Amino acid sequence: MQPETPEEWASVWTTDPERNIIRVGRELARALCERGVTVVHSPTRHAPPMGYFGAYTESRKTAQFILKEYPSIRLLLDLHRDGEVPREVATATVPGPGPARTAARVLIVVGTGHDEAPQPKWEQNLALAREIHLALEARYPGLSRGVSRREGARYNQDLLPGALLFEIGSVRNGMPEALRTARLLAEVLADWLRQELGEAPAPRAGMERGGAGRP
Repeated sequence: MQPETPEEWASVWTTDPERNIIRVGRELARALCERGVTVVHSPTRHAPPMGYFGAYTESRKTAQFILKEYPSIRLLLDLHRDGEVPREVATATVPGPGPARTAARVLIVVGTGHDEAPQPKWEQNLALAREIHLALEARYPGLSRGVSRREGARYNQDLLPGALLFEIGSVRNGMPEALRTARLLAEVLADWLRQELGEAPAPRAGMERGGAGRP
């Protein structure tokens, strides 16, 4: 469950980009690029230790800068871990070319906004989230934990109809499980983008690596 004491936080929280969610984002970006998708990945850390107040204000600046520099962006993805669920809820077993392996499950989060932070695009974000959930379920049943609609939150998703928040596993999942999920998610996202652009999906090349192609 959510860490409470400084000792518990120290066991699951780190600023080391090789051991936290930044590495998972880098792996997702790498796997998407491997499948021919152009990616802009920001490794910026927006939250201070044991305190997330103001993190979305800071991350909004990063997102706005990226969207201004690259206005053709179709997806704006915010990656997190879920600190509120036990391992058995946050872990799935997925098939592969070899033995089945464990992976961190994905919860897709959409905020509806509130009076002081309106979110006029939330229905478009929600429709996209459901599409991605169904695509994950079709290819890797059980990998998705579904879609969570959060009343009164915005998560900067008003910036783009293609903005989503992914909770990849929980603080109880190991890095190999989260990285495996990043590769599986990249496969599904790359095929979704090709479908949106009216192109054929890239050939599959097993669980750990995606096929090559150009979106």
